[in-house]
Amino acid sequence: MNNYPRMPADVEMRSYQIDAINQWEKEGFIGIFDMATGTGKTYTALAAIVRLFSKMANNLAVIIVCPYQHLVEQWKQDIEKFGMRPIVCYSASQQKDWRKRLKTATTSFNLGVKDHFCAVSTNATFSSEYVQNQISNLEGNTLLVVDEAHNFGAEHLSSMLLPNIKFRLALSATIDRYGDEEGTQKLYDYFGRKCIEYTLKEAIDNRMLTPYYYYPVVLTLNDDELKEYLEITRAVASSIAKSKGSKGRVNLSDYAKMLLIKRARLVAAANEKIKMLRDVIMPYADETHILIYCGATTMRDVDYKENQPEIDEIRQIDLVTDLLGNEIGMKVSKFTSEEDARKRETIKKEFSDGKHMQALIAIRCLDEGVNIPSIKTAFILASSTNPKEYIQRRGRVLRTYPGKNFATIYDFITLPIPMEDISQYSGDIVESVKSLAVREITRMRDFASISENPSSVDKLVADIVSAYNINFEERGIGQNA
Repeated sequence: MNNYPRMPADVEMRSYQIDAINQWEKEGFIGIFDMATGTGKTYTALAAIVRLFSKMANNLAVIIVCPYQHLVEQWKQDIEKFGMRPIVCYSASQQKDWRKRLKTATTSFNLGVKDHFCAVSTNATFSSEYVQNQISNLEGNTLLVVDEAHNFGAEHLSSMLLPNIKFRLALSATIDRYGDEEGTQKLYDYFGRKCIEYTLKEAIDNRMLTPYYYYPVVLTLNDDELKEYLEITRAVASSIAKSKGSKGRVNLSDYAKMLLIKRARLVAAANEKIKMLRDVIMPYADETHILIYCGATTMRDVDYKENQPEIDEIRQIDLVTDLLGNEIGMKVSKFTSEEDARKRETIKKEFSDGKHMQALIAIRCLDEGVNIPSIKTAFILASSTNPKEYIQRRGRVLRTYPGKNFATIYDFITLPIPMEDISQYSGDIVESVKSLAVREITRMRDFASISENPSSVDKLVADIVSAYNINFEERGIGQNA
């Protein structure tokens, strides 16, 4: 049998990876690998497949699921390295007959004609009626491996987690879903307990990831942005008050969720970010291996004039590209979902070489899975307060790379009101915007705590706490949260 799971001769598992697999076996081959970005989740999962295949007397069907097409292709390479020949399931797969292959494989496995097959799919294809029908009919020893498994806490995807699959493995650096206890519980109910929790700090201390320096860049909302922020906040508060249950539990309506997304995009699109980026990136005008993370949002063009045609809204990524490429004269490229797989590979190679490209300007497609380890300096404009998002983004920057002794992160911190102007606003207004300052402080402390310059935010945090009169105990947040 040539096409079966086996350890590559040139792969040696680290002790924490072996411990994770051992614990997964103790849990009945059901569990979660909660491992920081860059610590070898994929190889640990594939080695776990080899272990289970052996324990099941070389009889095992394997289904691997990950969010995007480019991640499927990355998985395909690693799956093949571990001896398997996967059926690659998604709409643009080079295996045009993947549906036929999958049906033949599942039927043959159920009949005992085939002892093993492996299929790898995107979330969307896995959720399709065709694939669900094929997998729901599987009998016997079947393993489901889900990469970036936090996504499967969502209502639609969680319903696709089939009960007939006997063995289960979830992979994620951020398995707990921010602000979604119900979705998080669904993940634990299906995938069981954590078999390993390997943190960013452990990865940095063990040189699995690169040490980094952290520098917050503070900006504020302008008058129009603050007015809109307050209007949205009042609407959110009204919606929450109406939806409170008898026991005080809040179930956010779709309208309230939409308002929160709108408010987050407003913060992500704060106009002062472009001005501040211009100031802090100038010393790097001749440097290479730079990443700028933009929000998936539009901004009001600060240079817009009445006699100019059409719309004054422009995507943040386009403003940043214009600033770096045209105004400063840097060699840059966008890295978004608009570029196809071949174009992305070309961009990654040119970026790593550092000869013809200095900076990548990205939106969300770098959040999960894309590996560009040569990134040395990052400017994070998309200053999310969602730990899942900012942990993923930080992990992208901390991959090890030859000659990369440390990374540098500039994090754009958005305050609703300038600290020196707070006394000009009523107590009600300050109270209604205070939560944004608290969330930004939480992220700053998180970033700074495991950086090479942990005291970098101490004075800034103290100044914000004093200016906004923040009492962490009243908010149920630890002083060091």
